[in-house]
Amino acid sequence: MSSAVFALACGIRACTVAGRDLNPSFVGKFVGRHNGRYDQLGKIVDLVPLITDPRGLWQATIMWGETPTERSSVQKLMVPFGTTIEFLEIAVDAKAGTAS
Repeated sequence: MSSAVFALACGIRACTVAGRDLNPSFVGKFVGRHNGRYDQLGKIVDLVPLITDPRGLWQATIMWGETPTERSSVQKLMVPFGTTIEFLEIAVDAKAGTAS
């Protein structure tokens, strides 16, 4: 009897973006936050500019993943243009998987 072992090569790169530089192309991108004792990964599912705010403001809808102490949730956040956001780019190379 043989067992198969699969490995995925992945890389995580953080990049920062000013709130004023956000645009709809950021929908689907991942963000992270520290929540209690855990780091929590979230995904931007909607990004709407609030043109009524003279200082510039985005409303971001983020779907947060669960942690050992919290269920997953959806949160709407206001992101002023002057805010800096850290995005996480996650690259997975499925071809790096090997079976033995």
